[in-house]
Amino acid sequence: MPNTNEKPPGVADKATPNYIIWQVTLWDRFAKVSPAILTIIVVVLYLHGFRQWDLFIDSLFFMGVVVFIVWWFWAIYTIAVLAYVLDKSSKGLVEVITEIKEVRKDVVDLVGRDK
Repeated sequence: MPNTNEKPPGVADKATPNYIIWQVTLWDRFAKVSPAILTIIVVVLYLHGFRQWDLFIDSLFFMGVVVFIVWWFWAIYTIAVLAYVLDKSSKGLVEVITEIKEVRKDVVDLVGRDK
């Protein structure tokens, strides 16, 4: 069985909830801004006489594929980070529960001796 205390390959020390939230916010901004920027570029090129729509469509398709591929690997990386964090925290909770049971047993033993 592999050692689950080790970080998965490629998981940086930046694998914190705040860093993941920052990344999600960055992707959200990109998703909102990129269509506007691409529309502006198409309008400017159209106004300057560049009217090859096949090239526009091919370029937009290529950019979409690149964004999709980058996003896919980012999503897989983030899922790996979250799995690591959840595994680590669940092990910590199991240890806490075990210690609470031991303390409870000790308290019951002490109360039993006083009677």
